[in-house]
Amino acid sequence: MPLPSGCSLLEIEASGEPRAIGRAIGEAARGLMVAAAEYYREHWQIQTGYSFADAERIATASFLPAARELLPAGVAEIEGMAEGSGVAFLTLFALNCGEEFGCTEDPGAAVAQTGHRALSGHCTSLGISIDGVCLLGHNEDWFACDTERNALLRITTADGTRIVAVTPPPLVAFTGISEHGIAGAANTVYSNDNFVPGTAELRPGLPNNLLRRRLLESRTLEEARDWACHPRRVRGSNHIMGDASGRLWDIETSATAAASIDADVWLAHTNHYVTPEMAPFELSTSRNSRARLARARELTAAGVAAGDDPRALIPGVLADHENGENSICSHPWADDPPPLQEMTTASMVWDLGEMTVDVCAGTPCANERRRFGFDW
Repeated sequence: MPLPSGCSLLEIEASGEPRAIGRAIGEAARGLMVAAAEYYREHWQIQTGYSFADAERIATASFLPAARELLPAGVAEIEGMAEGSGVAFLTLFALNCGEEFGCTEDPGAAVAQTGHRALSGHCTSLGISIDGVCLLGHNEDWFACDTERNALLRITTADGTRIVAVTPPPLVAFTGISEHGIAGAANTVYSNDNFVPGTAELRPGLPNNLLRRRLLESRTLEEARDWACHPRRVRGSNHIMGDASGRLWDIETSATAAASIDADVWLAHTNHYVTPEMAPFELSTSRNSRARLARARELTAAGVAAGDDPRALIPGVLADHENGENSICSHPWADDPPPLQEMTTASMVWDLGEMTVDVCAGTPCANERRRFGFDW
């Protein structure tokens, strides 16, 4: 099929208290949010295995109480998004719990059973830290329907913290860079400890998107790590993060465990655990994730060894098409039903030396990157 190109990027500025930030985002992205809510409500069952009505019910009972208690600012931001867009709060909250509902089964087994590539992994991230300068790169791989729903958010919080982030409305920002000199991205992982022991009931607690939103306001990597490993989290994620001093960290979490990856000069991560400590919690057998990781490691290691400029190396890795349907730069697989088609919906490179992010809406092989900083 033709390579997607010309993808749009809606730019939004939002400032103030969390509810005001959410309201500004909701008003500016009203059309995108209404369309997303309608689409996901229709296709949620095939994408996650849960009806949307069940997702709203479970999110309300199991995730919202902890979020109101521990992350009230995140809840208020979603409430503001609901006011600004006209989409019901519980609908938006459930959509922000998408990983909690959609990542409870082995994606590799699903591929083997159905022949569909969908849900075989998701994102690719990498980082390079050389001479005190840290760069992170991230391909956001998700359902293809979100490719035309990218928004570039310039957020100024009530305490003056400024954040630049890319997200598809109606989701809160979950990857980005802050003027505190910290950037972070996340990789979906699939663990076997997301349920209440002995039951098929999802663990109650804090949903990952809201944890990630709070993590973006951290003033140190230590603070970000503490939020990533919050004991009340529902599930896990892989967190790759760096700071302006050149530190490069990667933290793998499940619902109940965590482990750190030591990075000397570079690291890469996809959608399965790589530390021995997390092996007992691994649910995914995805060949897609393992192929992308092997290729990302190969390219990054070779480029660093050759002395390549990391500002050119990272975008090149993210645009790679080796391994066909399992490539780092991901394109929809025509044999998948449309609601299950995945692709790289956005690609970001954060430069913590220059304090900028280069953003590509859609696949990085076919769309230009645009640079954003803190000059608003």
